[in-house]
Amino acid sequence: MTVHAVVLAAGRGKRMRSDIAKVLHELEGRPLVSWALDAIEGLATPTVVVGHQAAAVERVLDAGIRTVLQEPQHGTGHAVEVALAEIRPSNDDVVLVVPGDMPLLRRRTIETMLDSHAQRRNSLTVLTATVENPAGYGRIVRGPRGLLAIVEHADASAEQLAIREINTSVYAFDAAVLAEALPKLGRSNAQNEKYLTDTIGLVVETGASVGTVTVDPREAAGVNSQAELADASRRLGDLGDG
Repeated sequence: MTVHAVVLAAGRGKRMRSDIAKVLHELEGRPLVSWALDAIEGLATPTVVVGHQAAAVERVLDAGIRTVLQEPQHGTGHAVEVALAEIRPSNDDVVLVVPGDMPLLRRRTIETMLDSHAQRRNSLTVLTATVENPAGYGRIVRGPRGLLAIVEHADASAEQLAIREINTSVYAFDAAVLAEALPKLGRSNAQNEKYLTDTIGLVVETGASVGTVTVDPREAAGVNSQAELADASRRLGDLGDG
């Protein structure tokens, strides 16, 4: 079994209010995408999905890291579809999905998540966090037997918006399960995109084992604005090594 990592780094990041692609903004002198790659180093073979300013993103990556172009860009589900077409994993492989704009995510968290995925024999494991202000994040919807779905903020009901457990956008999928779910994704949502989060409900419907791992909410913070980039810099020392 091989663990493949899909690093999502194709977006422009409009809220950064910059001409520079979001994953090229720097934290402690290093581009955000480099921090994501550090978190999976030694745990998974990376493929970086590029799109906006693709050539510039490719230039900051270490030699030998595989990239795949998502053009046009139709959402996270589409990005992973594009990556899988290039990776061609075996059915018993694991596909780890990691955002390229989550620099505080630690390697030991990914290791814990992959261990949990294997030990519990899950088909899908989702990394979640409970935060004080969940605005903008997908909500974790649970039922009596566990995770039911992830609902994006823009599509959530008033009841779902009150949920404080959020999706970090980090996932471990059995490759065969992911390959079966991706072609079923539609774009009938507020963003007219293929949401990778919609695969969760599809996997749950099959009766496959779906689990979650909870992470320190500081690690779950993505960078979507200059203010969040500054906040990540302040928080970096609090989390320590690993």
